[in-house]
Amino acid sequence: MTAWHGKRPELWRRIIIPAELKWEVRDKLDQANATEQVLFPGLDGLSRWLARTYSNRD
Repeated sequence: MTAWHGKRPELWRRIIIPAELKWEVRDKLDQANATEQVLFPGLDGLSRWLARTYSNRD
Protein backbone atom coordinates (compact mmCIF):
# COMPACT_ATOMS: atom_id res chain seq x y z
CA MET A 1 0.00 0.00 0.00
CA THR A 2 1.35 3.39 -0.90
CA ALA A 3 1.30 6.42 1.35
CA TRP A 4 -1.48 7.91 -0.79
CA HIS A 5 -3.75 4.93 -0.11
CA GLY A 6 -2.99 5.04 3.59
CA LYS A 7 -3.98 8.69 3.87
CA ARG A 8 -7.26 8.29 1.97
CA PRO A 9 -8.87 4.93 2.90
CA GLU A 10 -12.35 6.26 2.06
CA LEU A 11 -11.43 6.51 -1.65
CA TRP A 12 -10.71 2.85 -2.35
CA ARG A 13 -12.10 -0.55 -1.58
CA ARG A 14 -10.69 -4.04 -2.00
CA ILE A 15 -13.07 -6.68 -3.29
CA ILE A 16 -12.06 -10.33 -3.02
CA ILE A 17 -13.92 -12.64 -5.38
CA PRO A 18 -14.05 -16.31 -4.36
CA ALA A 19 -12.32 -18.63 -6.83
CA GLU A 20 -15.51 -20.58 -7.54
CA LEU A 21 -17.18 -17.39 -8.84
CA LYS A 22 -14.28 -16.30 -11.07
CA TRP A 23 -15.71 -17.50 -14.39
CA GLU A 24 -19.21 -16.21 -13.61
CA VAL A 25 -17.82 -12.75 -12.85
CA ARG A 26 -15.70 -12.84 -16.01
CA ASP A 27 -18.75 -13.79 -18.09
CA LYS A 28 -20.71 -10.88 -16.64
CA LEU A 29 -17.84 -8.48 -17.31
CA ASP A 30 -17.70 -9.76 -20.90
CA GLN A 31 -21.42 -9.04 -21.27
CA ALA A 32 -20.77 -5.48 -20.05
CA ASN A 33 -17.92 -5.20 -22.60
CA ALA A 34 -15.30 -4.85 -19.87
CA THR A 35 -12.77 -7.14 -21.50
CA GLU A 36 -9.00 -7.21 -21.77
CA GLN A 37 -9.30 -5.80 -25.28
CA VAL A 38 -11.05 -2.69 -23.96
CA LEU A 39 -8.94 -2.21 -20.83
CA PHE A 40 -5.60 -2.92 -22.54
CA PRO A 41 -5.81 -1.85 -26.19
CA GLY A 42 -3.31 -3.29 -28.61
CA LEU A 43 -1.62 -6.65 -28.87
CA ASP A 44 -1.29 -7.02 -25.10
CA GLY A 45 -5.06 -6.89 -24.53
CA LEU A 46 -5.77 -9.07 -27.54
CA SER A 47 -3.31 -11.74 -26.41
CA ARG A 48 -4.75 -11.73 -22.86
CA TRP A 49 -8.28 -12.06 -24.22
CA LEU A 50 -7.30 -14.90 -26.57
CA ALA A 51 -5.48 -16.75 -23.78
CA ARG A 52 -8.51 -16.52 -21.49
CA THR A 53 -11.06 -17.31 -24.19
CA TYR A 54 -9.30 -20.42 -25.42
CA SER A 55 -8.03 -21.74 -22.08
CA ASN A 56 -9.49 -24.58 -20.05
CA ARG A 57 -11.92 -23.55 -17.33
CA ASP A 58 -10.86 -26.43 -15.10
